Amino acid sequence: MGIFDKLDKLVGKVTDQVGAQGAHIGDVVSKSMTDAGIRSSGIMAQSVVDRRMKARYFASILTQDFPQYQFQECVPATELGGNGQTFDFVLYQGGQVMAVVILVDHNRDNNRYYHGARQTAQAAGVPFINFYTHMSNEHDYVVARIRRFLGI
Repeated sequence: MGIFDKLDKLVGKVTDQVGAQGAHIGDVVSKSMTDAGIRSSGIMAQSVVDRRMKARYFASILTQDFPQYQFQECVPATELGGNGQTFDFVLYQGGQVMAVVILVDHNRDNNRYYHGARQTAQAAGVPFINFYTHMSNEHDYVVARIRRFLGI
């Protein structure tokens, strides 16, 4: 089993534990990494797990609360005719791009890749929705914000 298989399995396990116990993500991630046999340099492996967990969290919200939209993950900005950071999610309806979502790490919204992605979305005429991953991003907040950007 490769490291990414282990990480994917770990993310599912951690997501289930956090949801069931209401535990703090960091505590569950650290214990789960050890249980999964992932030896790491610490912060790097935990940040990869955190990022994948957050992406799964947003994917579950899009699936549950926006069934009228289809979405793809990790879509390059070049798909919309521009450049910049990869879009974490692109929402479609009837084959038409309706919005893009980017998950932004702390202090990572001030670089050319972020701004390139934002300009690409604006040039394509689609809403650019960013969420800061260091914030809590509670379910109701995420849903309300996406609805506001989509005008629904």
